[in-house]
Amino acid sequence: MPDSRAFWEKLDSVDWNGPYYGYQTVDLLLGESDTAHLAGHYANWLKEVAPGEWRQLLSEYASGPVPEDLEEIWQSAMPVELHYNTWISDLAVSFLDSMAIADGGGRQPFYLFVSYPNPHHPFDPPSEYAARYDWQLMPMPAGDGKSLRSLLKGASTGFREFNLGEHHPTARKDLYNQMVQTRKWCLTHYPEHPEWDELFDLETDPGEHVNLFQSPPMAPLVKDLSSILKERLPPEPNIGNEAICKW
Repeated sequence: MPDSRAFWEKLDSVDWNGPYYGYQTVDLLLGESDTAHLAGHYANWLKEVAPGEWRQLLSEYASGPVPEDLEEIWQSAMPVELHYNTWISDLAVSFLDSMAIADGGGRQPFYLFVSYPNPHHPFDPPSEYAARYDWQLMPMPAGDGKSLRSLLKGASTGFREFNLGEHHPTARKDLYNQMVQTRKWCLTHYPEHPEWDELFDLETDPGEHVNLFQSPPMAPLVKDLSSILKERLPPEPNIGNEAICKW
């Protein structure tokens, strides 16, 4: 298979560009960071245009010291113009240009899938990009963002009292729902179908089998949890994304 390194050691890989899982042509990057040079189209391209430069992807050749306690974070010495993210972008732009020329400025439909491996472990941006930001001066995220540092030090209190979440379905927009969860309670709200709302006691019913939402004694709790959702996570069932497939 082309997505295995063994394939690129065979003669079959020479000048191979597809077809691949329904795509007419493909240019593959296998792995990322310090493994991107081992196999695939990017690896072959890098060996051709800049022999030996693959070493710049490795942490041993980092442009700055690698933190002793964070071995998967460093500044890559790979020049931006040779980096695989740039390679991906250049190929995508080249394809778009070729389609524009072939179509003569018309509107002939086509499908182009562009995928980048980053951000992903290890975090090793080219030094040119890493130098643009000082992590010590980065502001805390707005809204619910909060540092996990206290938890890493063993703290069990003084942190967020609840978690928030939401689900954006693709097949049926009316299935959009929101969730607020505390250590004991989990409330799920369906803005389009409030009659479906759910409340579960996670201590006595961790499998969420008994819905307590309609239970009269739970009304004050439902009101409090609903207020948290309304204030901290206003419903946005229509985010503007066009569904092109069910999954």
